[in-house]
Amino acid sequence: MHRHRGRTGLFRTIAVVAVVAGCAVGTSCGSSAEKDSSGPVVTADPTDRPDDDAFAFSNTVEIRVGAVAPAQTVALVEEDIVLKNTTDVPQTVRVTNGTLGDTGPAETGPIAPGDEYRFRQTTPISIVYEITSQPGLTGRIQVDPGTDTI
Repeated sequence: MHRHRGRTGLFRTIAVVAVVAGCAVGTSCGSSAEKDSSGPVVTADPTDRPDDDAFAFSNTVEIRVGAVAPAQTVALVEEDIVLKNTTDVPQTVRVTNGTLGDTGPAETGPIAPGDEYRFRQTTPISIVYEITSQPGLTGRIQVDPGTDTI
């Protein structure tokens, strides 16, 4: 499930697009060099970009064989964050920079095949985790306050 509610990152994206658009039409961009206006103006269309399965706005992370999906996610505060085991063997998630939730454990314990582990974070934080049964398999969750308006 993708959430596309307004976020701080969206404001940064809009600001970057505005600056790039301003540069493209010849407004000052911090350079005194003469602008080349002989070529066409190219604008970015976010719908032309392919989806990136490694990144998403979601409160659910799937643990797969050899992967977590998405590997990097932005989740909302005060909503359950779900770690779902889609493999055929138990999986354990260990946070390498803190705990699961505000005061929870640093490790989930075994999550049975098909089961999930839920926790809730009430403050913005970056969570870095690893799957202990799959050495080298890591992921990140950025817990963000989000907003309902742009």
